[in-house]
Amino acid sequence: MLAWLVLRESSRRAPCGRGEHLRPLLDFGREELRSYLSAVGLTWVEDPSNENQRFDRNFLRHRLLPALKERWPSFPASVVRSADHLATAHALLDERARADHAVAAEGERLMVPILRRLEPARVRNLLRFWIRLARCLASFQRRPRTDRGPDAGAACRPHSGGAVG
Repeated sequence: MLAWLVLRESSRRAPCGRGEHLRPLLDFGREELRSYLSAVGLTWVEDPSNENQRFDRNFLRHRLLPALKERWPSFPASVVRSADHLATAHALLDERARADHAVAAEGERLMVPILRRLEPARVRNLLRFWIRLARCLASFQRRPRTDRGPDAGAACRPHSGGAVG
């Protein structure tokens, strides 16, 4: 279950500085999507790479998930519910990290005296956020200027309200 949650959640997150990937159909099953397409007169198109079990996602989809569904029929709904809980928790941790960063950061540095006043879990959360922010900024700075629009780097700004990294 953990492997599926990690793969599912990582597929929802966009690379830093590249915007947000919207995947509105991710929570629908294959048969639901095929029924809908049929109802609106569209044809299902299968990507041949989906059969290649060299890829972890396909190995899980073709081998592990059917066995889990057979043994525990409620498994898919439980995974979706758990992933939603994890996404909510991640958003709350990011919100807390942004607030702590606003207080503890001086430029690109974190102030040690402020870190010492925080609980260890908040320090770890802030450090993870700070590292993601640094990687995001480094990634943005490596991109050619022609790839940067007027809002380029907005996802890297700590107070943009968006996810960092």
